[in-house]
Amino acid sequence: MIRPMKVLPADASDDEILEVCREWVDLVAAGRFADAIDLLHVPSRYDASQHWTTGSLQTYIGNYGSWEPLTDGRVVRITPLRTARIPVDRPNFRPHADVVRLAGDRAAGSVELDLPLDGDWSDLTAQFEFEPVGGGIGLSLYDLHVL
Repeated sequence: MIRPMKVLPADASDDEILEVCREWVDLVAAGRFADAIDLLHVPSRYDASQHWTTGSLQTYIGNYGSWEPLTDGRVVRITPLRTARIPVDRPNFRPHADVVRLAGDRAAGSVELDLPLDGDWSDLTAQFEFEPVGGGIGLSLYDLHVL
């Protein structure tokens, strides 16, 4: 089932914004890439190269935030947030989920959310942007990058 873009209330809290980001992660973890893409807003200022497709999203995630395959041939997958573990080799790692709002417009800003890959928290981070859309707030996937 394809879902429509989610529009939050204009006064959405940080927790409400993070909940949509986490919903996106759950959809990707379930292999529902089209639904994950449809959940999000695509700002008119994004050029064609910034429009995610199911194929581009699968490729970029599978290659650990790169267009180039991993040198060891692995393909990684986002896994559910609720089952993510702290990596054994990084016992002090703490995943972050940060909402930053623009000073002049609380209905606009960005989110950085660490992603679990293959069961463990990773340093692959989803960067979302949010902005006013149709009387509410829409979220877009700006980038996936390793921090």
